[in-house]
Amino acid sequence: MNEAWMVRCYNEADAEFGYDPGPFTVEGNCTKAFAKSYARHLNKTAPSFVRYFAEPEPERYW
Repeated sequence: MNEAWMVRCYNEADAEFGYDPGPFTVEGNCTKAFAKSYARHLNKTAPSFVRYFAEPEPERYW
């Protein structure tokens, strides 16, 4: 069974200015290989205070 993964982004500069919305989803419903590869690619081009990471999507029961 293929598990759905997502790429999330966290901007550390937001927390320094008093507004911290937390990580948000950039891409969802991906394969594990694509999500990890895409996160690595985005981290190469992003500023140092923006971090991208891949993680499994939460279980949905509907």
